[in-house]
Amino acid sequence: MGLGLYPIEDVSGKATQNMGQAAQSYGSMGQKITQTNASPGHTAGGAMGGAMGGAAAGATIGSIVPGIGTAIGAVGGAVIGAAAYLWS
Repeated sequence: MGLGLYPIEDVSGKATQNMGQAAQSYGSMGQKITQTNASPGHTAGGAMGGAMGGAAAGATIGSIVPGIGTAIGAVGGAVIGAAAYLWS
């Protein structure tokens, strides 16, 4: 517009474009994002934990019950603990 002496840039087009981009950005922020967490399954660490717990339980039972050695009870408990974890 103006008086014709100096050219003036019409910024209404840029403003409209920027408002459209802002509206798209705001709209994408409101979208629901679904995230699924899958179980990792059995791990070596889990089997080790099961074996250690079974070994502790087996050693305790082995020391309480006469006739069963503590080492045999610990080894048996470790095997049972690891197997129980892997087959659960």
